[in-house]
Amino acid sequence: MPPKKGKKAGKVEVDPAVAAAEARRKELIKEADALKTARDFEEAEAARMDLSKNQLHRNWAIDKVRVVELQDALRVKEGNIETIKEQQAAEVMEMKKKLKDYLLDLHEEVINETITGEQLNKQAQDMQRDVLVGMRSDARGLKKAFKERELGKEELQRKVRRAHDRASYDLRRAYERKLGECKAQYDHDARVTRERLERARKQAVARLEEKKLSHTARVMKEHEHALKVR
Repeated sequence: MPPKKGKKAGKVEVDPAVAAAEARRKELIKEADALKTARDFEEAEAARMDLSKNQLHRNWAIDKVRVVELQDALRVKEGNIETIKEQQAAEVMEMKKKLKDYLLDLHEEVINETITGEQLNKQAQDMQRDVLVGMRSDARGLKKAFKERELGKEELQRKVRRAHDRASYDLRRAYERKLGECKAQYDHDARVTRERLERARKQAVARLEEKKLSHTARVMKEHEHALKVR
């Protein structure tokens, strides 16, 4: 018959040093997990800051396109003004030509009528005098109208330039204000993040120091008996 099994051996006593090392290992694992969590949080904050920076660059590109569009609109208006100026010049030339033709016709008519005699000549002279007075009056009217058109054109040019300058100034001020706000928000977020991470780091260091002191005291207490025996 096989021999009977003996009674179970007593509970094996665990070495305090091994238990302390195991506890220390678990603590270090927890600390490593905490540091990894802090690192992940810091990386997420950095990604958010990069996103804000990219958004700022996109806004700058949009504002730059708006400035280019305003400049194109101004060039179109200036082209329209040049077209109006050329049309006015053509109208003036046409008026001068008509006036010249009218004078030539009038002169020919006067010559023909002088042939009929002194009376007709006197009448022609009177008529010519009246016509010349009317022509001078018409010429003054044409000159005044042309001057008014020139003044109106200059006023239009000034208004267009003032509107463009004002729009450019407002756009630049709005962009500078928005850029300042984004920069201030970025600086504030960065400062808050650094302060929070610094507090977390100090707290982690303080916990590590506290755990190290506690562990040292516990080990010293556990080995106090052995030291006294020696």
